[in-house]
Amino acid sequence: MNTRSDLSSEEDPEPMEDIFHYKDPSITLFNHYMEEHISPGKQQTFLFGIYLKGFRLWRKWPLKYRRFFVNLVCSTRQQFLDFLRENTPLGALLYTLPDKDWFIKLINLYWQTAGSRSVSPQRIAFALSLGFACNLKMKYLADRIRYARPDSDELITLYKKVTLNDIDEM
Repeated sequence: MNTRSDLSSEEDPEPMEDIFHYKDPSITLFNHYMEEHISPGKQQTFLFGIYLKGFRLWRKWPLKYRRFFVNLVCSTRQQFLDFLRENTPLGALLYTLPDKDWFIKLINLYWQTAGSRSVSPQRIAFALSLGFACNLKMKYLADRIRYARPDSDELITLYKKVTLNDIDEM
């Protein structure tokens, strides 16, 4: 078992076969392994090590481990975002929003339109958090996307700021 807390260690976390005992990988088996074999104080470091392994070995992994990795990211989205922001260059490449509240209201307008509700606010929040430095926890950002609606005065202000092309030219 890897007990080092240094994420730059060349040592791998446990081999995937050891984690899953050669069974089909699942989040349930992974969580059970973490509870049984990794002390609570080292679970985040272990999880971050699995993220690193996923990036490093993605092309070499069989499909079952790739599917597990995607499911792991989806089930630990906030930790994955924290990992990317703290341990990869992505943290330095995030776009800063000049007016976060306005942006969230515009995303809410998009989300409310017909057909767009097939995408959950959590997925939108995750996608936005990958590219924008909004410094909100994903769950809170998803709630803001769901409920932050611009009022009519704000829409009029926005309309005045936007230059519209002649529709016939499109």
